[in-house]
Amino acid sequence: MAKGKGRSMDEVLEELKAFDKMIEVGEEKYFDTDDLDRIILGYILNRAVEKAHVALEYAKKLHHGTVVFLIYEGMILHLLERNKEAIEVLNRAELIYPKDFMLFKTRASCYFQIQEKELGMADIEKSNEIGFDFKAAFGIVDEPEKITMSKKMVDMDPLELFNEEREKYSSDYETLKEISDNFGFAFGEKGLEVINFFKKIADDNPSSADRWMFLGLSYDTYRRFPEAIEAYALSISLNPDNAICYNRIARAYSLIHKYEDAIINYRLSIDYSKPTDDYFYPREEDERTQENIPFMYYWIGTCYKQLRQYNNAEIAYRKFNELDPEDDGSWYSIGEALMKQGLYKESVPYFKKAIEIDKEYSGYVYCLYAYALFKSGDMKKAQKAFDRILKDKYPSDGFYKYYPQFLWAMDKQEEAFEILQKGINQNPVVSEFFYIKALFYYRSDNRTEGNKFLNTALKLKFDDHYLLFEYAPELENDKEILKVIETFGKKNNKGKS
Repeated sequence: MAKGKGRSMDEVLEELKAFDKMIEVGEEKYFDTDDLDRIILGYILNRAVEKAHVALEYAKKLHHGTVVFLIYEGMILHLLERNKEAIEVLNRAELIYPKDFMLFKTRASCYFQIQEKELGMADIEKSNEIGFDFKAAFGIVDEPEKITMSKKMVDMDPLELFNEEREKYSSDYETLKEISDNFGFAFGEKGLEVINFFKKIADDNPSSADRWMFLGLSYDTYRRFPEAIEAYALSISLNPDNAICYNRIARAYSLIHKYEDAIINYRLSIDYSKPTDDYFYPREEDERTQENIPFMYYWIGTCYKQLRQYNNAEIAYRKFNELDPEDDGSWYSIGEALMKQGLYKESVPYFKKAIEIDKEYSGYVYCLYAYALFKSGDMKKAQKAFDRILKDKYPSDGFYKYYPQFLWAMDKQEEAFEILQKGINQNPVVSEFFYIKALFYYRSDNRTEGNKFLNTALKLKFDDHYLLFEYAPELENDKEILKVIETFGKKNNKGKS
């Protein structure tokens, strides 16, 4: 990936603000390729997909033919869940950038999404071998002490470096934090070297809880979650009240879809957190991170949502809202949990409040708001909300799920199919669109096409079949549809342990 001119992190953030301002004002401004490189990557890492897409198109306009933007195009397509298109773009990029961390990391994620696990694992191995130099990607200049520490990490034996630094600090934790902060390992630089570095330090003194914790963090960085969990557990066995380790275990479990275990550990991280923990109680008044207490309840709620325990999710989100009522996410999360319970009218005020807090409304939240209005029977307000979304240049994926259902209810079946197909064209491997297409055919008394698209949806993601009945409760006891699902499940589980 291209390495831009030297910038501090504050300067990078200023570049993002400058680009935001340009879009808001509508007056074009020149950015060189290095600037746009950092701007696009900044948006991508913040998952601001629409802004990343705008910046990418602007970059292609200003610097036509600049090949580095191929990788970003692949990353954006992946975030839009257009994984097959992303793979095609990244394959072209590989011919030019055969050793790019983000290329292989992104393509691996694409392969996993389309059930090509072996190809995904091969790309993970390639990305691990390369490592990701976060600062070089942004063109950020390190302070002299960080450059010195990075050099020492390479030149010195791990124990020699640790013992040299340990003399300056009162604990293993402070020493390891200083080493990791200066080296920047949290961004995955030279990942295998870092893991081996912290492993050697942990093996040298296996009775140090802090050494095991930092080994866990290094595994965590490279998504080696079972090994990370094991290292964190060893740390907790030596220091049972370490809230940070419980939190990291919870995050790791959630990422491998073990949501019950994640909830247990999120709760333990709250129970053991102390006011002296900067990790949970940021010192700066305006600082907002996903590691503070309100957000722990958000993640608990999200785990319950994944388990489809929507009442429990609502309870957790309400606790999040009680602790941080100024966060728009605490409001729309409650609304979504209510909507999942079929309480559409009750959910509307929560979406409305979230939009009031976030003046530049999220397309995703506005889609939820419009859909809730529709399902609660307020068709005029729903139409007005959907009309506003239609003016948005980059409507969220939710628009292509919810607006077709509204159109269908308004007896505009042809237009409903048309909008839904646009969603499918943009997201050809997302099961939810095919479940909706199946239900449209079932409602049209076309069983053949309904079964066909139901099988496509089941193939893409069998575990999402509950969505069919969530959107169309009248089909829940349909014996033919249940038989299709049962037959598919048995066929595809045949021979599996």
